[in-house]
Amino acid sequence: MSEIDLRYLDGSAAIADQMRTRTGTVPDADQIAFAQSCMLHGRLFWDSAIHAPLETKPLLLYYSERTETSGQSRASALSA
Repeated sequence: MSEIDLRYLDGSAAIADQMRTRTGTVPDADQIAFAQSCMLHGRLFWDSAIHAPLETKPLLLYYSERTETSGQSRASALSA
């Protein structure tokens, strides 16, 4: 199975564009850094799940999605 590399979405320009689109305001550097850390944590959970045994894979996938989504929501709320 081929993996799609979505790491470009972790870049500060991509995150700033998404936050600006969602909130209509320009995020500051701290808000972008916070969102980047949430994206990184979610991606690390996801990467761990790829190599994890079947018994723990669902939990890692759940937390990868939850971490990224909650981080994006909090970062969007902070920039509003």
